[in-house]
Amino acid sequence: MKIVDNIAHKLYLGVSKIPGAGIGLFTGVDILSGKPICEYKGEVFDFEESGKDGGVASLSEKSQKRLGEKYAYTMNLGFDRPSALYSISWTPNLSRWQDVRKMIDCQPSLTDEEMGLGGFINDKRGYLERTGAEYEKERVEREKASKSLDDLKEFNKLDISLGYNSAYWSHPAEVLVLLLSTRDIKAGEEIYVNYGHGYWTPFLNKIEKDKAKAKEADSESEKQPESNSPPEATMVDTPEDLVSAASENIKDEWL
Repeated sequence: MKIVDNIAHKLYLGVSKIPGAGIGLFTGVDILSGKPICEYKGEVFDFEESGKDGGVASLSEKSQKRLGEKYAYTMNLGFDRPSALYSISWTPNLSRWQDVRKMIDCQPSLTDEEMGLGGFINDKRGYLERTGAEYEKERVEREKASKSLDDLKEFNKLDISLGYNSAYWSHPAEVLVLLLSTRDIKAGEEIYVNYGHGYWTPFLNKIEKDKAKAKEADSESEKQPESNSPPEATMVDTPEDLVSAASENIKDEWL
């Protein structure tokens, strides 16, 4: 990881104010609304050309393979497939999402290219706050707002009301995304940006999958006939057993 941010001015990393979020990005000076805050850059992945029928472009086979390898660890979170959590699309033309040709990834631990500070900005809301009727209504409004620049002003107003103070902006001529302030930000404030619904989808899918498994398990337990026989004895590791096992592991490791 090599951080080189040509926009950042007196920003610093610190413990996020969001419980459990880890590191966050803070400003040491006041930032006026509409100003560049920092860069979102790193490893760049290519999209294949979209079809003549106007279909949405997809990642090239090479890019998919690389991202799959890079984010294989996310399968340990219980996801159905690797999820590129630090990747965002470079979309210089807001009115034509199918024109996307690049994706920028800045996973701090696994990116060798120069990266900006944008990858350290947290989302104000987690996946548990992205469920229910009110959130679904919000999603519909966002979908409408994303279709024109005028509506994006309302889009930003909504984000500000939810606690966000920055937004992504794709540079029109360079494969680079900037974080812009959407309101005046005071020195000492943490920077927040809305990751979007797509980022949280794997987490939400896992919740639904876990609920389905729990329901299935409850259903199976209800079908099991009650037994009057005494429960079988359960083997428990004693401290001596654990010490012995640990000793064997240490010996194997050093041989």
